[in-house]
Amino acid sequence: MRLLITILLIKFCVCEVYTQNLIPNPSFEDTIQLNFGLTFPRFWTQPTNGNPNHYSPHSRPEWQVPQNYVGYQLAYKGENYVGILMHKMLPQGSDSKREYFQIKLEDSLKKDSTYCLQLFLSLADSCQYASRNQLGIYLSNSEVSVNTTFRLQYKPQILVVSSQEYFEEKDRWVEFNFEYIAEGKEKYLIIGNFNDTSGVEKKFIGGGSNLIIRVPTTT
Repeated sequence: MRLLITILLIKFCVCEVYTQNLIPNPSFEDTIQLNFGLTFPRFWTQPTNGNPNHYSPHSRPEWQVPQNYVGYQLAYKGENYVGILMHKMLPQGSDSKREYFQIKLEDSLKKDSTYCLQLFLSLADSCQYASRNQLGIYLSNSEVSVNTTFRLQYKPQILVVSSQEYFEEKDRWVEFNFEYIAEGKEKYLIIGNFNDTSGVEKKFIGGGSNLIIRVPTTT
């Protein structure tokens, strides 16, 4: 079994101004055509060898919108979203394959300035389990590039779903908002699961056949 997250849109800007989104292509609408009929969001990169998926009406059938291999879901805004493999269940004591998305911000963050992050989550129809304490946002001063398919060993500054609640919503996109006080010079944002295997918490909710989640945001 595995856990997947999808992202539709993500907004990150100075709270006091709240105008310029520092994330290019935040709703993944600007696409690049890849081989084998696949698409990928322009400006976004893979910091590891994991291969996150881009869901688009212009992609091959398994990765189209709204019907795709993880279920049925319309985009929150626009017509695209992306998928991240958060945790692939392996025997106890084994590490787990992970996928991440990385974006270079439009400008470096200013020390002690407060920034607002907004995104939306929806659990995939095919999901048998809910999770908590999983999806994290890591902000880095430099680009991350690691030759691995396993966990990035960084501590995320933002934890999207709190450790008190399991995320079980399958029918709609749920909005999440956060504030972040910059240390200064952060330039890259990475989204994914940074927990080690022992830190993965799950709850059986029935239905579906895989562990999968979706994520979007607003412009």
